Amino acid sequence: GIRNLRKIIKSLNSDDIVHVFTLKSGLLFAFGNLFRVNKTKNILTITGLGYLFSDNFRAKFLKMLLGLLIKNFINKNFDFLIFQNEEDQRIFNNYSKYHGESYIIPTSGIDVNEMEIKKEYRNSNIKVIMATRLIKDKGIFEFLELANLMKDTELEFYLAGDLDKGNPDSLSDA
Repeated sequence: GIRNLRKIIKSLNSDDIVHVFTLKSGLLFAFGNLFRVNKTKNILTITGLGYLFSDNFRAKFLKMLLGLLIKNFINKNFDFLIFQNEEDQRIFNNYSKYHGESYIIPTSGIDVNEMEIKKEYRNSNIKVIMATRLIKDKGIFEFLELANLMKDTELEFYLAGDLDKGNPDSLSDA
């Protein structure tokens, strides 16, 4: 995969723009761009800090181990970064010592403070669906708790997603 990525990067023109989403993909792009003179405009959108910045002991160790590599990769390869919130921007920019510009395009999530609670619904057959990777950080247990609290209502709750076996916070088959 990295070899194919390097071929694609090599074929890009100096006026091309590469927009990469997620930190993991950004690091893969940077690795594919290793030992090359960066001739494109590269943007990294960090949609969340993910496992590497979690409180998990292994993640903390890995983050410390990869620190210098990440700092060099991010600063060498990306002209600017985009975040969804100020906290991720602050944490990541401090960690990576990023010297370029970074911007915030506000969250793609839901601001529950701006939601209106409905008392009546047109349809009595309401389904609440959570589609996500099945890892603890996604709020699965909170969703299940809500479903349990609402079991005496007409609402139907569904959970859909795959296990992320490479992630230590993944739920198990059991």
